[in-house]
Amino acid sequence: CVVPQLGGITARVGNLQFFEDVAAGRAASAAEAELLEWVRMMQNEGHTVALVHADLVPLGAVAMSDPIREDAEWVVDFFSKTLGLEVWMCTGDNTATAKAIAEAVGIKNVVAEALPTAKSQCVQQLQRQGGGKKVCFVGDGINDSIALAQADVGIAIGVGAQVAMEAADVTLVRSELSDCAMFLSLSKRTVMTICLNLFWAFCFNFVCLPMAAGLFYPRVHIPPLAAGIGMASSSCLVVFTSLALRLHRSPKTGVWRRPKRARDLEKVPLADPTATMIGSSYAGAV
Repeated sequence: CVVPQLGGITARVGNLQFFEDVAAGRAASAAEAELLEWVRMMQNEGHTVALVHADLVPLGAVAMSDPIREDAEWVVDFFSKTLGLEVWMCTGDNTATAKAIAEAVGIKNVVAEALPTAKSQCVQQLQRQGGGKKVCFVGDGINDSIALAQADVGIAIGVGAQVAMEAADVTLVRSELSDCAMFLSLSKRTVMTICLNLFWAFCFNFVCLPMAAGLFYPRVHIPPLAAGIGMASSSCLVVFTSLALRLHRSPKTGVWRRPKRARDLEKVPLADPTATMIGSSYAGAV
């Protein structure tokens, strides 16, 4: 934007890639190079950095970071090791930040700087290469809505954007990642219960009904009372097996806590000693 109060200079705010695009071919001074190096360092540590520059002169930067959820590392480990799922991270953040976050929580497959359409294309590619596997996408923002609709199962975080919840198949009431693990484990338990119920039902019907009809009479004979008890037992087994789902509990057994890192951000390089804006770090809750 153009700032009339400062003599009509053109001020811009964006990430490092945006600055490098608009200031391509411009030589940076020693102070500016020091500031840009600080920006790259913060990005490599998982921060999202907003760089302020006026007339292609960098004035300062702000490093922002959302703290990693305490249960994120456990959830990723539960997905990959317990459920045997292949975990991917698809984000619009820059590559350095995405790789730093993925390394912190144990994700090996990372797609960074992805636009909404790129996220949907990533889901489509996984569906084609999955060999019959289903793709589940978890998101909470407007940019995730296309991918949520494209995935075989879309899971939206309850506190996210309304359009994301409308595009998803499942909406979690809370914003806890452990609820996602609970949903997937309960889904697998439900499928196992359905298969078990089918086994008991077909077992009784295929084995007991021919004998009750007298197919093997007089060698094998089932009295009507015993046949009625067997049919009632089949129904009771199905009902009791289904009611056992009420005993299912969250697989979460604890939270993996990482020691907090103390950072010294008092000395942040500035391109211009007279500039009023300084680099800083901000940690905000999700």
